[in-house]
Amino acid sequence: FMRVVHPLKTENWHALNAVATAWAEQEPNTTEAIFYKAVAEYSLHHESLAEQHFNQVITENENNSSALYFLGLIAEKNGKHMEALSMIAMLDNLDVTTARDLKLAIGVAD
Repeated sequence: FMRVVHPLKTENWHALNAVATAWAEQEPNTTEAIFYKAVAEYSLHHESLAEQHFNQVITENENNSSALYFLGLIAEKNGKHMEALSMIAMLDNLDVTTARDLKLAIGVAD
């Protein structure tokens, strides 16, 4: 886990992807590894892969507000506004701060 901290902080997405991929291969049932792999993929503009992995995280933990946030961003970017709003509604029940951040990110802030 600690190996993801530096590339995440420095926004070295290629390094984060490499570390998270290796971690996921060593521990395939570790949701955190899949999450960080998805973050790297999203940041490298591989949204379809990121979406698959964020959905995998949500399958394991439907209350992962960070994964829901990214899924909302991806939905909005892909023109699926209602899906993005659905993510906001889910986040409103889980994490109001992350819900507010998603609202701001997609331009629907109160």
